[in-house]
Amino acid sequence: MEAQLVSAIQYSLNLHLYQNALFLCERLVAGFPKEENFLLLATCYYHSKQIHRAYHLLKNSANPQSCYLLSLCCMELGKHDEAENALTWNAADSQHAKIPNGAAGLYLLGKIARRSNRHTLAIERFRQALKLDPLLWVAFEELCQMGAGETAMCVMNTAHREVRNELEAPAPLDKDEMAPESPASPGSTPPATAPRMPSEPDSGGTAGSGRSLLVQDALRPFSLLGRGSITPVTGSAAHTPESPNMPSGPPPLQRGNLGSASRTRNLGSSTGRGKGSLPGTITSTPGFDHRRKFARDTHQGKPAEDSRFKLRKVSDMLFRDSPQQMANLQGEGQGSPSVDGDAGLPLGEPSKDGLESSIQLIRILGEGVRHLATYSCSQAIAAFERLPKAQYDTAWVLCQVAKAQFAQVDYPASASTFRKAREKDPFRVEDMEIFSTVLWHLRRGVELAYLSHEMIAIDRLSPQAWCVMGNCFSLQKEHRRAIRLFQRALQLDPDFTYAHTLCGHEHLANEDFDKGLACYRNAVRIDRRHFNAWYGLGQIYLRQEKYELAENHFRRALHINPSSSVLLCYLGMSLHKLGRNAEALEQLQMAIETDPKNPLARYEKAQVLKATGDPSEALKELDLLKNTLPKEPSVFFQMGTLFKQLRDTSQALFCFNAALDLKPPTSDVDLIKNAIKMLHTSDEVQDEEI
Repeated sequence: MEAQLVSAIQYSLNLHLYQNALFLCERLVAGFPKEENFLLLATCYYHSKQIHRAYHLLKNSANPQSCYLLSLCCMELGKHDEAENALTWNAADSQHAKIPNGAAGLYLLGKIARRSNRHTLAIERFRQALKLDPLLWVAFEELCQMGAGETAMCVMNTAHREVRNELEAPAPLDKDEMAPESPASPGSTPPATAPRMPSEPDSGGTAGSGRSLLVQDALRPFSLLGRGSITPVTGSAAHTPESPNMPSGPPPLQRGNLGSASRTRNLGSSTGRGKGSLPGTITSTPGFDHRRKFARDTHQGKPAEDSRFKLRKVSDMLFRDSPQQMANLQGEGQGSPSVDGDAGLPLGEPSKDGLESSIQLIRILGEGVRHLATYSCSQAIAAFERLPKAQYDTAWVLCQVAKAQFAQVDYPASASTFRKAREKDPFRVEDMEIFSTVLWHLRRGVELAYLSHEMIAIDRLSPQAWCVMGNCFSLQKEHRRAIRLFQRALQLDPDFTYAHTLCGHEHLANEDFDKGLACYRNAVRIDRRHFNAWYGLGQIYLRQEKYELAENHFRRALHINPSSSVLLCYLGMSLHKLGRNAEALEQLQMAIETDPKNPLARYEKAQVLKATGDPSEALKELDLLKNTLPKEPSVFFQMGTLFKQLRDTSQALFCFNAALDLKPPTSDVDLIKNAIKMLHTSDEVQDEEI
């Protein structure tokens, strides 16, 4: 009965029937209260989003797989200390081999360390995880986001060289090939050999075949709770003693297999659907110990009967094999690949050639992500363009390219690339908050409104959808409503950094500086490399005339993103307010060279030149700016004041009238009219009257 229930639970988990699996697993635990069955029940709770129930079920367990799942539950509940203790209670820091699931466990430890602001330890954990598993992309991304992209690429390059060396090295001879053949006596039967499995590293960390540890670990098939082979335990149904290196516990969610006839499903005695298995249950999967079965059709000392076309004894009607299933079974053994029709999830067969190609692909993607994390946008785009066309034309890659163009302040190109990504994947939610910001800068209100309605319809429980909606209302100057929408995004994901920053921008627009500071500080607390939050803090301090603090925060933002023309410009403005005009001019000139299309940099440079008593050079900058912004009233007004300083009253009057014709804001109209009235009054007399 126990084996039957375990098999049925696995069958339900394979087909994502979590409620059915949960019901059966509760019956299993009631009848057979074993630790491995408790782990299976906790897995059902976790898949059913009942995190608290899984947590309380596992918190006193010492099973390695239970500790890993307990750590996942603690992460979901925000119990970071308990999550770390669950993974490291029986392992020293240097002995990461004892951490459950190796690379996956180290990755979780890295996430815990990052959330608790232990950045050095987090980088080391992610590096160790990537070293153990070079295909653990999430660890690579975390390293890049934390500013350790060089470390991540070094690990990937080392892994690639190691795999290449394995491919170029001559294959070692097996012991059977090296041993001389012994003549077989007449009538004797050759000894049966067990099916050859991928070699596993022993407790000493080296395999007998001579493969490196990296290649051995990477060639293992995947499992639910991490890499490595995790084998089902079904109580009395396991006929063979456990391997000492094999963790005990119920099986994780197994995937359907795709491969040769030696790994396909048969109805024979060894891997058949016997009395203890259900249709569609995967009882022999690559990477799982073939010695441990749920139930067999044969008993010890009793030969198996051919049950290929035999009805199951449970019911003659409910479990009769369909003609299609019979056709599939008859086709097995002919070398054609097959897929488990019930599970529907093919499992590729890993190889060293495939591993080398996979790492090479990850290296190219990683190079682009590394450059993007350091805001070297041109290099990032060039790296992504080296991808094969099939890879480049995916939504994920196109979104990365669009984000690089967004960082370059090339909003039209970024919007176009985001649209191409949405054509490839219309239901993608990730990165759409950046797309909405691009549309906000382009003032595309209709398109932004359409995008926000689509995102809410696709996934109203994603924080990205509510950020898109918030940007839509922000563009309409409805700041309070936008703040409520950003706060709703934070309710769904309190660690969504960009939502904190967008909320801070809205508070800044409302001149609610205290709440804005709180939002920006929360964003920096979650991700200290989020330069937008440092920029927001600098903006608030600049508005509050705390120029030294503004300079400090703008420099922090520039340290993260040194290629931002906007940050260079605001740093120059802060230095100008501090009276350090020479440094301000240097920063503003760098801003102009970085982005010649940035109008604010030239405008502020003209202001600094005017303050230093060089109106002629200031006029040159404004004249260039006039060609870029021909309908900006403030440019003509500043040109009028400079012509007045040069005592060219006719040109000054022309510029003041041009500024009025461009319909400036009401607050500026009185200022321009007053300047026209005082046109023939010297600046010294005008200052005295003021």
